[in-house]
Amino acid sequence: MEAYRQQAHVLDEAGEKLLSYSSQFGGTPRSIYQELSTSDIDFPTVTLSDGREIKVSYGGYREALETARKQEDREAVFKVPYGTYEANKSTYAAILQQCVAARLVSGAGSWL
Repeated sequence: MEAYRQQAHVLDEAGEKLLSYSSQFGGTPRSIYQELSTSDIDFPTVTLSDGREIKVSYGGYREALETARKQEDREAVFKVPYGTYEANKSTYAAILQQCVAARLVSGAGSWL
């Protein structure tokens, strides 16, 4: 019994084929998240008190927080992305669910 338990675990051809198919889906939730969060998202534009218009994308968000002198401007820029992501909250929840499922299927022990 001990020799059986310690032997190398090798699947038959059908098992290896199935495993290869399942591994293709492990990165799918991440790919969907990246497309939704960068390519397909429409970031709004905020007009600051000095008249500048900033599209609150990742780069615009950082620029505004670093360069806007007035707290009201920084606050406006800070709050805008939440509404953008709120509009797709069900999609993000479904992506998270698939990430968890992929981790469970793969048997990965660490979330980092």
